[in-house]
Amino acid sequence: MGKVFLPLPYLAADNPDGPVPLFFDRILAISSSARQAFKNKGGILIMTRDFLPCFDGSTMILPDDSGCIITGPITLDIAANHGVVVASSDGITNDDYSICLVENLLQKPTLTELTEGHAILHDRRTLLDTGIINSSKRQGMG
Repeated sequence: MGKVFLPLPYLAADNPDGPVPLFFDRILAISSSARQAFKNKGGILIMTRDFLPCFDGSTMILPDDSGCIITGPITLDIAANHGVVVASSDGITNDDYSICLVENLLQKPTLTELTEGHAILHDRRTLLDTGIINSSKRQGMG
């Protein structure tokens, strides 16, 4: 039947009398609210992973002139089972978000690989590769 149709009973706690939401329902909710990040200027949002993203898509901040990979901070033990993005140390950073170049991508890294790859953040977490990729409408248009 496919992972997209897996029921997510723990999300049903929000509405115990309603139907149990499916994995697809969660993906649709995130992608629908992510539309706001494009500011009615167009673009493409690609969601390639089979894990459950648990964030509000309307809070995404996307660059106007390039593509980007959406990341989220995770603990090092969880990183060992997922892809990790190593972000450049320079870029645009504030309290709510950061936009940096991608230095490297690590797949299911060990603690040693995270350390040697400079993937560990100051708070002892790393950046999960969510598989959510953006391409703005203006990218590549000259």
